[in-house]
Amino acid sequence: MVEIKTLWTEENLKEYTKYTTFVKGRLNKVMFIALLVLYAAVVGGCIALFCMFKFTFALVMAIAFTVLLAVCILFFALTVKDFVKTALKAGENEEFDSVLINEDNIFICKNGQPIGELEWDKITRIYTNEKAGAVYLCTAENAVLILEYKNIVGGTEKELKDTVEKRYDKLSKKA
Repeated sequence: MVEIKTLWTEENLKEYTKYTTFVKGRLNKVMFIALLVLYAAVVGGCIALFCMFKFTFALVMAIAFTVLLAVCILFFALTVKDFVKTALKAGENEEFDSVLINEDNIFICKNGQPIGELEWDKITRIYTNEKAGAVYLCTAENAVLILEYKNIVGGTEKELKDTVEKRYDKLSKKA
């Protein structure tokens, strides 16, 4: 059995948001890459038109597209920051502060004492983010348990990975 503190921090919420936005799904990756390729093609075409035909309008359009890209990146960064701020505020009064996990159960704990149980059947998605050193357990109600390796109080990282891997294999069979 592995015991893990589940407190949300600004850092782990940002990592979760980046993971779900950029890494989790193929569609997101393909969309972002396609948009960047489209941006490069349009700006490249505008610069080529300016160099070949001296169209000032083409240079202005290249600058406008670059400013638009910068505004979109800034908007995304501010949206993530707002999400993190809202989530931290919502999570201030959590009823639990840690979980005990094994292959059969997820016990919700407050001050080291179990106060409830989350059934593995309620977990609909499991993501492992090795870069951030965390496992994300998601329910159908969009609740997320962020289990960071560095917050393991009892047990080992290997135990957690093995448990989650076994449950992930069972989850795949149900889907």
